[in-house]
Amino acid sequence: MIDLICMGRVSLDLFSQDVGAAFEDITGFHVFVGGTPVNIAVGAQRLGLQTAILSGTSDDGAGRLVRKFLATEGVNIAHMTLKPGATTNAFLLSIQPPDEFEPTIYQNNNADMYLSVDDVQAAPLHDARALLFTGIGIQTKANFAAALLAAEIMQATGGTVFMDLDYKTTHWRNADEYGVMTRAALRLTDIAIGTEEEVCAAAGTDAVADAARALVPLMRQALVVKRGGRGATLYTPDGNTLDAPVFPAEVLNVFGAGDAFAAGLIYARLNNMGWPAALEMAAACGAIIVTRHGCANDMPTLADVQALIGR
Repeated sequence: MIDLICMGRVSLDLFSQDVGAAFEDITGFHVFVGGTPVNIAVGAQRLGLQTAILSGTSDDGAGRLVRKFLATEGVNIAHMTLKPGATTNAFLLSIQPPDEFEPTIYQNNNADMYLSVDDVQAAPLHDARALLFTGIGIQTKANFAAALLAAEIMQATGGTVFMDLDYKTTHWRNADEYGVMTRAALRLTDIAIGTEEEVCAAAGTDAVADAARALVPLMRQALVVKRGGRGATLYTPDGNTLDAPVFPAEVLNVFGAGDAFAAGLIYARLNNMGWPAALEMAAACGAIIVTRHGCANDMPTLADVQALIGR
């Protein structure tokens, strides 16, 4: 059985080899694999879940590189559908820790944007325990329909639906459009995860607490608001809140922290851990990945997380 199906964006991450250099002074890039669904799938796989990717992929060298990496990690790629003529996203990043990171995103005719209800109907959702989709993964009409159909199927089979709010201003015409579509998707969601900015955009308000109160009733279990170095807070429909612990870390690269956090949280919940333990595991995963260079390529193992929590 597949524990978790992650659907949506796939990309190449080209991260500067010259840590500390401005973008214009970069002399070379490390080639990694990324995209929130991919990062979460690899992170959860390394922790011990059996994961799969549901997405479109380019029929070229970049697509082959991504598929080879995922297969090597043990992630099921049987439902990464080839989309002839399409391309793979590219995400370039300069790294000037602890708090200066300049991303440049190249996306044009990307394969994951062609993910459709046909792809969803062919996927083994009835045999999976959980689904993860993202905010970027609902930005087109076809993607939106595919994500909602997948969530409906998962809900009908008694599985758990996770949504990473994953809001990028470059992918939407405005925050209102993102908010309307996200709130519709949350009604088919058990657990949502997002940053303070993403939660506010989804709710259409600037106050985090107000935004959380507005969104929580839409879903069945909980909303987790990530607060960066200040930890995270869980909001439940009964009005309770719970703060995640904070693990000190020497930051190299913050990109991937939220995805590692999500992988840890999903792993814990699918292993029937209570919320305090789930938030601890999620926080530990996030603290580990910020000390490393890449995202999917550098996701922590269960042993890594247990060692940190043990300390």
